[in-house]
Amino acid sequence: QVVLQSAEDFVGRKFTDWLKSWPGQVVIAIFSLYWTVEVSTGLKNEGNAGVRKYGQKLETQLAEIIDLVRNDIPKLVRCTLEALIVIFVHNKDTVSNELTKGGVEREDDF
Repeated sequence: QVVLQSAEDFVGRKFTDWLKSWPGQVVIAIFSLYWTVEVSTGLKNEGNAGVRKYGQKLETQLAEIIDLVRNDIPKLVRCTLEALIVIFVHNKDTVSNELTKGGVEREDDF
């Protein structure tokens, strides 16, 4: 139930506020879910250009995470962010380096 509530909350909140509001495993699960949804949607709607746009969104979100980490935040939030950053950077690099530069246009291209 917590995961479903977090998924609903993800859509309506500022990304960094959402990050601070949920347990680490939930944050990673829902971020991964929406990463998959947004990559798929980008490919379906705009092909490689859609993935490129999502890559730009990921760059912005990563900058927001970095700003958050540089502030005084609770230890639990810091722990969540440390785990998320590893996954986030991998996912961002997959979008930027593999999908965009690889010329992927459709979900079934790989």
